[in-house]
Amino acid sequence: MPERERGPDADTGERAREKLAAARARLVLERPFIGTLLLHLPMVPGGGRCRTLQTDARRILYDSRYVLALRHGELLFVLSRAALYCAFGYFARRGHRIRHRWNLACELSINGILAAEGLELPPGTLVLDAYCGLVAEEIYPMLDDSPLRSGEASSGEAGAGGGGGDEDEDEDEDEDGDTAAPGPDGHGNFQSPEDRYGEVLEIFREPGIGSTATGSAAPDGTAASLARAWRQRTASALLQTGSSGQLSGLLERQVESSLEGRVDWRALLARFLTDSARENYRWTRPSTRRGPPGIFPGLRSDAVNMAVSLDVSGSIGDRQLDEVVTEVGAIKDQIRARVTLYACDAALVDDYPVVYEPWEPLASATRIRGGGSTDFRPVFDHLDRQDTRPDVLVWFTDGLGRMPAVEPCYPVIWLIKGGARVPWGTRVQY
Repeated sequence: MPERERGPDADTGERAREKLAAARARLVLERPFIGTLLLHLPMVPGGGRCRTLQTDARRILYDSRYVLALRHGELLFVLSRAALYCAFGYFARRGHRIRHRWNLACELSINGILAAEGLELPPGTLVLDAYCGLVAEEIYPMLDDSPLRSGEASSGEAGAGGGGGDEDEDEDEDEDGDTAAPGPDGHGNFQSPEDRYGEVLEIFREPGIGSTATGSAAPDGTAASLARAWRQRTASALLQTGSSGQLSGLLERQVESSLEGRVDWRALLARFLTDSARENYRWTRPSTRRGPPGIFPGLRSDAVNMAVSLDVSGSIGDRQLDEVVTEVGAIKDQIRARVTLYACDAALVDDYPVVYEPWEPLASATRIRGGGSTDFRPVFDHLDRQDTRPDVLVWFTDGLGRMPAVEPCYPVIWLIKGGARVPWGTRVQY
């Protein structure tokens, strides 16, 4: 039996249940893929544990006042977002990221999809063109410097305020993982940014259900098992509803990514490069107004020194090379990177490397000519002869070639086309 909502106004709880049931039925009929996913999520009154509508990938908790304050079309949007959050496996992909910022990245990713689907946006819903078509892993590193932190966010096309969250924001949560916030206004708005963004319950926050002493996601296989279950449910929903090949482009990309059980290479590359940019430290003497003199580490604001090497031995086509250069160029602009571009087969290609300053766009890779066998060592040898080492080296290759005998002292990201393994560094599947 579903848990009955406590309180004197039993009619409010009953009307909320009826409204939710009607919304789910409408989604089953009008958007069968999303509606079928929702059938796997029992809807349970929150009983004070949530102030909006939330999911932990096992159920949906809701506040009756919040549900009744939403227009019917807005409720379809909120339910669809919960269903896609589970279908994409976002509950198992946070890792060590900051919870509220990760939830916001998930919300921005899904909101763009649902807005493109034509669903009615609730007041305060964030939809930013800059994040359209990106997965949460791509959006997350962009939020730290986003206008969202200063309250300049977009709601639909116009704009509404909000904040992205900081490292210490979890300290403001209560022990159930919810953030205290005032009730809704006349149209269902919740005035706290954390309440608006934090519409995803931390999985396994409840004692005794795979939770750790700190309340973070448990390191056992429970989340992974639930993610596998949702991949099966998503694949089954595609088959049952005949939706395969009929989804919108944005939704289809995310569904394919979740079913394959891996993140798009663009997302991983963006995350690794942005993280590398943020992990560069400087040692400077602080202002004496801060207290006793000393030397402390701080994040470096200098341009990132990035090296990028392309395998032009013939195993990778011009279109794929150009795609990677375009993606690296977009990340370069985001993190203000100085890029040294290499082209290599058995040796460095003539006229390479080429250095691009942070304000210079990368040239197309279609003009690069190579064709020999693959040897990775010339690039590493050239970098070893430079006065400064790169902050990170990105190698786009099929992984089949002669490796250096010793791992370098700087991070190496291998963007691999095919199934080859690498002896060291970070491997990202193309």
